[in-house]
Amino acid sequence: MQPTLSAPPSALSPQALKKLQQQCRQWPRRADLWQQLARHSQQQKQFSIAASAYAHLSKLLPTVQQASTWQQAGVCYQQAGDYPHAVSAYQKALHQDPDNAQLRLLLMQMAQQTGDQQQTRQQAGWLAENASSILLIQQAYTVLNQLGDTAAAAKLMVRAMSLFPEAKVRWYKDLSTWQQDLQWDAVRIMTRALWQRYQAPDAATYLDESPFNHVSWCQDEAINLQQSQAVCARLFGRIDRQIKRMPALSQRRLRIGYLSSDFCNHATLHLFLGVLREHDTSRFEVVAYDHSPIAKSDNYRQLFEQTVRHRVAIHDMTDAQAAARIEADGIDILVDLKGHTKDNRLAILAHRPAPVQVTYLGMPRTSGADFIDFVIADPIVVPDTSRVHYSEAVCRLPESYFCTDNQRFIDTTSSCREDHGLPQEAIVLCSFNQLYKVTEATWQSWLSILVRIPETVLWVLAPSQTGRVVLQQSLVAHGIDSQRLIFADRTGQAKNLERMQHADLMLDTEIYNAHTTAVDALWAGVPIVAVKGGHFASRVSASLLQACGLPELITHNLDEMADLAVALSRSPATLQALKQKLREQRRVQPLFDTVRFTRHLEMAYQHMAAQHLADKPPVSFDVPPLPARTTSFMTDPPRRRVQQGR
Repeated sequence: MQPTLSAPPSALSPQALKKLQQQCRQWPRRADLWQQLARHSQQQKQFSIAASAYAHLSKLLPTVQQASTWQQAGVCYQQAGDYPHAVSAYQKALHQDPDNAQLRLLLMQMAQQTGDQQQTRQQAGWLAENASSILLIQQAYTVLNQLGDTAAAAKLMVRAMSLFPEAKVRWYKDLSTWQQDLQWDAVRIMTRALWQRYQAPDAATYLDESPFNHVSWCQDEAINLQQSQAVCARLFGRIDRQIKRMPALSQRRLRIGYLSSDFCNHATLHLFLGVLREHDTSRFEVVAYDHSPIAKSDNYRQLFEQTVRHRVAIHDMTDAQAAARIEADGIDILVDLKGHTKDNRLAILAHRPAPVQVTYLGMPRTSGADFIDFVIADPIVVPDTSRVHYSEAVCRLPESYFCTDNQRFIDTTSSCREDHGLPQEAIVLCSFNQLYKVTEATWQSWLSILVRIPETVLWVLAPSQTGRVVLQQSLVAHGIDSQRLIFADRTGQAKNLERMQHADLMLDTEIYNAHTTAVDALWAGVPIVAVKGGHFASRVSASLLQACGLPELITHNLDEMADLAVALSRSPATLQALKQKLREQRRVQPLFDTVRFTRHLEMAYQHMAAQHLADKPPVSFDVPPLPARTTSFMTDPPRRRVQQGR
């Protein structure tokens, strides 16, 4: 007769435990003795003895009782560091109880610890399909991400957000990953949940969302302001600050400080180097406060050092020390080129080291900071109706707020379409935006163009492997030959500009437009069909086209964009005439007139200084345009052979 299992008495002495072991050896089929040995050994942290006892006990019990005992054996083997036996015990338990989610979790964790990716993936996949506990789902989600299976992880989150709608926003920090991997179901559910949450008046105070990621999905400028102000209050609310007084400007130059970590081979310097080069040093003294990563092979870094005479490395300074240095240097206007982007040091500005503080270029939105006086914009990206949604006074430049450098080189290496996998006779539509900007609606709009114009191909920046699968499957689902989707690998700037010339037309993205990428396309002579949206980040491409003399390419929704792209694709002659117009416009229109832009920017700085010296609070203003150019200010873009990757 099988003995009845009973709970163990109080802890045994070492002598009593040793005697119990002897009894187990003497009566190997006494389940009650093995159970007591297992539990007492486990209680005294003698896990190897406990694990062996549980394993022996499992063989004595009826099948229906074996699963929990093998599970206990696995736990003890794991605590003893005997991972192979732990995995084996968990597998035996699972054989008896295959629907036990806790067992699946233990086996998944153990397999991951031993490097068994196949077993780890198998158990995580089961939990993703079957787990009903939010804790188990979260752990499976974490493991799937660690395995690099972001598609399965996003699919799991779609299921989790359906099971636990009240807990949807707990995963909002993963939104950027889903955007980058084109996991649109997860993106759609999360952005709707965030939108609903932001309707509460205090939502931004407890949603620690990245300001950069926020504007990639939310075009509501009132919410944008609320969110950025909450971030600044959380990060900088306790820093003491006092506005400095600017000395009179008679007999001296205005001192401008630029703060950035991007004085290197980065999009910011690609654009801004021309301004640094063209500043009127007879009226302005420029100092760069630099915390950039320095690479020896960075040719842009070398150009920066050749262009800017006064540079202060602040890598090793605390925010307070850097602020003290800026104040000691007598900077009149401090311009932050980062905004709420990676590696920013807005905390330096929070110490209020300069009389006038400005945000520009790095982040297309309000900073929400009460220590920043002005944001530099233009009438398109910040129309009159939008000013109320900015914590700063708005300084609007007369053409586009976006700076460019008309001495950027295009590689002289002459490639052909075949070198890039492009059909010679096709109409090449391109978008080299980062993939997080491509919404599901944007992608569907692009596909509609491919369906309507069979002669077109789509050339996009290569996504992750997960993203590739999404895009290729989408083409197949729409009956489009997957060969019509061509991926472009990342390369250096000059080489990228050279290859872009093989495109016929660039397609824009909604919500977060093409910015630097649009400038690249226009500089390479490729027109872009823009989609003008509802906030700063979604109006930039329209600003660029207006300043380039191509307002006819500005549309107001994705349907209009698709219709215009189709009309141009159906008329090669019209498209070629447009490209010729662009080549001519580059030489006379303001967008690539680096000197003109810099003069306007300097006029803005002078007006800011004048407001301050007149003891006026920062007030929004528009910079009047200089007289229009009547002659070309440049020839074609300069060309130079560059080394690979530059």
